[in-house]
Amino acid sequence: NGHSDVVTCLRVHKMPSGPTLVATGQVGPRPKILVWNARSMGTAATLRGFHRHAVTCVDFSPNGELLASVSGAGGAGAERCVAVYEWRTRSAVFTAVATDVPILDCRWLDDASFSTCGVDHIHFWSRRGANVFRRQRGLMGKRATKQPVLCVAAVGTPDPVVSGVVSGHLLVWEGRNCVRSEEHTSE
Repeated sequence: NGHSDVVTCLRVHKMPSGPTLVATGQVGPRPKILVWNARSMGTAATLRGFHRHAVTCVDFSPNGELLASVSGAGGAGAERCVAVYEWRTRSAVFTAVATDVPILDCRWLDDASFSTCGVDHIHFWSRRGANVFRRQRGLMGKRATKQPVLCVAAVGTPDPVVSGVVSGHLLVWEGRNCVRSEEHTSE
């Protein structure tokens, strides 16, 4: 019932009134995502069937009801896909091909939107119905040069969002627009 191959990602979520949950993904031709209780180590849900090759990122929505996942293995030009699950019912409420370049991170921004980022891109996904999320490409404008976006996080709800890029800069986003690029140096 546990993982049958290499575990590739992990995310922890402390429920406001309940157990601490952990989601883990694995590699394989039909990779699994397991949601489990951190204290008992018991599996609460097993999700599989959509992703191929590997699940590379998972993240719980802030309320813990949804789980976003990304598959991103394969060679050049391989499709990188996104899924959103109502993990308690083990149902995928949204799936999509996201890009053909690697996705390096996936984070919920609030209970109705999340972001994915990776090689030369950042995407903002917002819920538009029960089973519909709209993808919008992040616009760097003149604030930053096109480069790999390594990580993303919400530091507000939902704005602003901050991402880290390969140059060492932090990019600040409002909506899908980059509004500032910050270079942090040691003091």
